[in-house]
Amino acid sequence: MHKLSAALLALLALTVPITAVEESPEPAPIDVGISVTGTRFYARNYSGTSYVLLFKSGSTVIWRTLSSGHDLVWEYPTQLLSGVELEVATWADGAWRRTGSILLENVAARGTEALWVQSDSKRTSWAELGSALFVEDTGASFFPATLPSDSSLGSSAEEAFAAPTHVPVITPSENPVGDVPPRIEERPLPPV
Repeated sequence: MHKLSAALLALLALTVPITAVEESPEPAPIDVGISVTGTRFYARNYSGTSYVLLFKSGSTVIWRTLSSGHDLVWEYPTQLLSGVELEVATWADGAWRRTGSILLENVAARGTEALWVQSDSKRTSWAELGSALFVEDTGASFFPATLPSDSSLGSSAEEAFAAPTHVPVITPSENPVGDVPPRIEERPLPPV
C-alpha cells in the first residue's frame, strides 16, 4: 500500500506543474492600441495582420484598413464624437473577429488612457485607467455583411464630410479702421 501511495504522490507532483501552466497561459499579445480624447483619435496596429476600424454615426458607416505596423491619427473639434461608435475587426481562421461597438464619446469622457484589442482572447477589448485594466463593455456589432474595398474613401457621405468648408475671409480696405464693416468673401480652405 505504501508503494501505491508513493507512486500516486509522485504522479501528482509531476502533473501539478503541467496543470498550473495550462490553467494560466501567457496572455494573448496586444494587436491594436487606441487612444481617444475629446479632440484626437489615435490607433496603432502592433500585430502582423491588417485590421479594419469601422466608425458609425447614425446610419452612416465608414471604415479604414489599418495595416500591420501603421498608425491612424485624426484631430477634430470638440464634441464631434457625440454618437460615434467604433468597432475593430480582423479576418482570422476563416472568420471575422470583432470587438462589438464601443461608444467613443464615453471612452473620452471616462478619461480612458488607452483601449487595447486582442484578437485571439475571449475578452477582446480592455480599457486602461491609470495602471489598471478593465474589460471594455461593448455593444452589438454593426459590422456589415461585406466590405467592398480597403476603405470607404470616396463614398458620398465621406465626400461631403471631407469637402472644403467655407471660412469667411476679411478683405483689406483703404478706409480707416472702424469706418465700415469689413467685406467678407467666400474662399474655400486649402486642402489638408
